[in-house]
Amino acid sequence: MMTTIKEVAKLAGVSVGTVSKVINNQDGIKENNRKKVLDAVKKLNYEPNIHARTLSSGKTNLVSIVVPTVGFEFQKIFLKSLDDVLRKSNYDSVVFPLLSRDRLARFSSESNFLFHTDALILASLSPKNLFRDGRVPTHKPYLIVDSHGESSNSVIIDNYLGGHLAGKHISLEKNGKLFLIGGYEPDDAFSSGVFSERKRGFEDALRERGIESKEIEFKNIVLDWNQAFDFGARISRTEKKFSVFSVSDLVAWGFIEGCRTNGLYAGKDFHIIGYDDLSFSQKIGLTTISQPISELGEIAAEKVVEKIKGAANIENIVLSPRYVERTSN
Repeated sequence: MMTTIKEVAKLAGVSVGTVSKVINNQDGIKENNRKKVLDAVKKLNYEPNIHARTLSSGKTNLVSIVVPTVGFEFQKIFLKSLDDVLRKSNYDSVVFPLLSRDRLARFSSESNFLFHTDALILASLSPKNLFRDGRVPTHKPYLIVDSHGESSNSVIIDNYLGGHLAGKHISLEKNGKLFLIGGYEPDDAFSSGVFSERKRGFEDALRERGIESKEIEFKNIVLDWNQAFDFGARISRTEKKFSVFSVSDLVAWGFIEGCRTNGLYAGKDFHIIGYDDLSFSQKIGLTTISQPISELGEIAAEKVVEKIKGAANIENIVLSPRYVERTSN
């Protein structure tokens, strides 16, 4: 038989209302009463009835998180840090990867469940590309994360600065070729605009060094290790001295391994800078632009909880990446 809120209140020696406020993480509760309730909840293994709570309060204690896809390390780090903070505020997350146009069509309807949780986080996606009028179809609080061009209700990383740092620091070979690889997104609807910002920052930094964009060879590669490997193997058969900026570490890693098949090594025969600073980046000696991914998730969670509690629109919060020097450059 399920434990009831009345049983929790009886064991804790407080009112049902006090138990409810503690469970919903509300203010105005004495710390000793809060401790009594939490101890009783733990002892009785009490789980709140979410459906009953929703009917009585209009709250779900759920936050919808919409992402373009799952499986990449960036998303794993981001979602974990986001969920860790949400749970401390007594919210659970509902993650919905778009994956396809079909799922996007279902998501675009205002009747979709995702728009009826307590808040929505749209991550690595742009409302302007997703929705016909560029407006998120919900009256609930929402936050745009890791996108470009948002002026309010957003938490982003300065991707232009990241690209500029790469262009400022990349080592160049005399008479050697210069490549910018990665960032190809076959469907504009799922584009956040961050790759184009990295490219723009990179071009501007090189221009400041007296190198025009026409001297850069752009190679569109999707976020795929195998495709990057094939490109590295192909380039290293004909080029022996060159420099590369990859707009993602995953693509940089595949490219490096492709070059190794022809006996060319990063940092010795060519220079390469990646972008992200993922778990494998240090292991392979990849110089990269480090993104504060965990911080991005933590701040997004904190701000969306503030908005649920009635905070006004926040300004555009911008986090800064940093250049990390390793052996590949």
